[in-house]
Amino acid sequence: MMIKNIKIEIKPDKEQKNLIEREIKYSRYVYNFLLKTRFDNWKNNHKNFTFDEEKEILKKLKNKNGWLKNVENATLEQAIRDLDSDYYRFFKLNGKYPKYRKTDDKEQWYKTKNTNNNIKLYSKQKLMILPTLDVIKIETQEKVVGKIKYVKINKINDKYEAILTVQRL
Repeated sequence: MMIKNIKIEIKPDKEQKNLIEREIKYSRYVYNFLLKTRFDNWKNNHKNFTFDEEKEILKKLKNKNGWLKNVENATLEQAIRDLDSDYYRFFKLNGKYPKYRKTDDKEQWYKTKNTNNNIKLYSKQKLMILPTLDVIKIETQEKVVGKIKYVKINKINDKYEAILTVQRL
C-alpha cells in the first residue's frame, strides 16, 4: 500500500471561493481555540486532552457558536487531528511547538476527509466533487489511481489548489 499526494489546480466560482474562505476561517478558529485550551489545561492541570475529549469540546463549541454548524464536520474534526499531529511532532519528534494559524499567513488552507465516498474526481470532464463545494472545475492531466483519503484545499494569494492524498493498492 502506497500513499501519494497529487496537486490539482481548482477553479472555484465566486460562491465557491466564499465557501472556501468560510471553511478556512472556521477550521482555523477551531484549531486556535483548541490550541489555547490545550495550553491552558496543561498550564493549570498538567494534563493533555485526548482526541475524543477534544471532539466533546468541539460539540460544546458548536452548541455555543451556532455558526460552526454551517461547516463540514469532517473539516472541523480534521483541525483537531492536525493539532494532535502537531503536538505529537512537538513531544515525540522534537518538533516546534504548534503555532496559531493566522489570517495573514501566505498559505491559507483546510483539510477534509473522504467519508462515504463524498469526494470524487472526474479527470476527463475536469471536475471534482467536494463536500460543501459540490462540483468544482479543475485543471489536471494526471489520472488518479486509488482511493482518495483526504483533500487539502489551499489558497495561496488568489490561486486555489487541491492536494489529494491517495492510497494506492
